[in-house]
Amino acid sequence: KRITRLLMPMLRVVIVLISLLLISVFPAAAQRKQINNGPLFGKNNLLAWCVIPFDSKKRNSEERAAMLKEMGFTQFVYDWRAPDLPNMETELAILKKNGITIKGVWFYDNALPGHFTDSLNEFILETLKKTHTATELWITFPKPFFEGLSDDQKVEKAANAIRYIHKRAAESGSTIALYNHGDWFGEPENEVKIIKASGLKKVGMVYNFHHAHERMDQFNEMLTVMLPYLTTVNLNGMKAEGPQILSIGAGDREAGLLKILKVSGFKGSIGIIGHTEGEDVQVALQRNLDGLKKVLLEIGDTAAAATYP
Repeated sequence: KRITRLLMPMLRVVIVLISLLLISVFPAAAQRKQINNGPLFGKNNLLAWCVIPFDSKKRNSEERAAMLKEMGFTQFVYDWRAPDLPNMETELAILKKNGITIKGVWFYDNALPGHFTDSLNEFILETLKKTHTATELWITFPKPFFEGLSDDQKVEKAANAIRYIHKRAAESGSTIALYNHGDWFGEPENEVKIIKASGLKKVGMVYNFHHAHERMDQFNEMLTVMLPYLTTVNLNGMKAEGPQILSIGAGDREAGLLKILKVSGFKGSIGIIGHTEGEDVQVALQRNLDGLKKVLLEIGDTAAAATYP
């Protein structure tokens, strides 16, 4: 017993050191733990995405917040086009006023050579800082950002850029996540290389079904690679022959993908997209909600399905 009493303090130290080591090795895994006491696909874990630029009704900020509340969304990701940005401060204030969490902000980095961001990105960073909005920047780099570079050079350039963006995002208490949007940067394996090369400990990943039709068969393997970093998965109807944008439940593959995601241990957010052209975005979002409930019943996730009216 005396030996046990002597060893106990040492054992506690060892446990603490092991815990710290695990956090340093899997930093994003620690980051992506989120408060979600319900089912992964439950209504309260959903966020609305691809809303503002795709709304044929062109709702203003008040109307949009009212729509989101009516539909039961409590989380929103701010998507924009250049004409929307002058209204960003008002938009954020109205969302907060209506109790809607600003889960993320689209960060399309179209920087010129020699720069890490462009003027629109800088406006976003300053607005977040000014409004004290702590959120997650969903970063993607377009194909020209990497033009003429080898794969190693692409990794280095992107790593340098996200280090800068990470530092600037921290001014508002925000974090960053890499967003698959096609091309070289959109491959999860390349995003992980960039994160590792950056040396940053708090970088997430956002995975979009609608930008990964061609890799559905590798989803399980990719998920293993992404899981330590993954913060959000945006859903879409999935078919081998497309189309790219398809309502959830209208495809033949999303049920299997949702099963894989559910058993993976993923604890992040689930995105519902309104990404259609020339349509009332509320109609598109509702069609996806209805389709998701249908798929959940098909795969036997009755607990999650029960959260939908």
